[in-house]
Amino acid sequence: MEFAYRICSDTREKIVSKITINKQNLYHNLEFFVKKLGSIDKLCVGLKDNAYGHGIELIAKLCYDFGISKLFVRNLHEAKAIDHIGFDMIHILSDIPQAMTPYHITINSLDDIDKAPRGTKVQLKLDTGMHRNGIATKDLLKAIEKIVTNNLVLAGVFSHFCCADEDSNNTKIQEKLYLDTVSTIKYKTEFHKHISNTNGVYRVDNSIYDHARVGIGIYGYSDIVQHQKQLKPVMSLEASKNSTRVINKGESVGYGSCSFISPADNFVVSNYDIGYADGFFRINDRQIYHTPDDKRVLGRVSMDNITIQGDSDTVVLFDDARELAKLHDTITYDILVKLSPYLPRVVI
Repeated sequence: MEFAYRICSDTREKIVSKITINKQNLYHNLEFFVKKLGSIDKLCVGLKDNAYGHGIELIAKLCYDFGISKLFVRNLHEAKAIDHIGFDMIHILSDIPQAMTPYHITINSLDDIDKAPRGTKVQLKLDTGMHRNGIATKDLLKAIEKIVTNNLVLAGVFSHFCCADEDSNNTKIQEKLYLDTVSTIKYKTEFHKHISNTNGVYRVDNSIYDHARVGIGIYGYSDIVQHQKQLKPVMSLEASKNSTRVINKGESVGYGSCSFISPADNFVVSNYDIGYADGFFRINDRQIYHTPDDKRVLGRVSMDNITIQGDSDTVVLFDDARELAKLHDTITYDILVKLSPYLPRVVI
């Protein structure tokens, strides 16, 4: 990540396409979840995977200025990238460092306990029904004993909802199992208790938990339709023009003789410096996509280029990932995190 940002800095005069981060929208979303949780101290912001594609250092600094004190990241590399900013807690979800660090480290299995350096603050993850990571609830006592024996500090016990975006009983079942299990823990000091992700915040009594881990919601998205209306997407992707040309009726654009055929003479098209190598998914001749300004993407998206009707100097390719997610039969996360870390991120 550091390498990627260095490349952007050294060559920014040559790179004109960019990702814009709307600070006002980000703060709107943060404020929404603060009110939902009842306290800013209960909001643990997700910065994993380059802040869901938004730029980890940039988003971290904005969150710090807002007053956020707790974050979660994917690995040690991400934690170190934002360590200098001064957060009270950085929780690493998927990495065990070789030496003791100030970060909170996740215990996803009994074997992880033996890997964690002595003196490390650990957060024990319980598998309450997702069956992905975490120890089985029946192994809780064994895990606590190993944590004490290995001279680790139990800083938290948490779980993760698998179906909080659905109106089902699974979330209630998971929460009950979590609360019943945590209630049996006997430990000499207090530890953090948390289970909610973005959609989980809407499903539980937040007053009984120390915080919630909110990821995609911070960036303006929720899988619950009525709650999506209260959030504002933070990211826009803007492409800059390389060239413009006028083509005649029957002429094609880009790869493939039939990918797009001009419907008329004097048809104006322009080429822009964004492609699927930048993380803008490939659009083929069987798909039709219009930008927020109703400019059609013509033909197939190339590795480093995209062709669009008209001759605007710049084009916003999206300012809400939901339309592209629908086109590609995927989720908003997939659209956001695939964007290249080499693209400059600019706050507006």
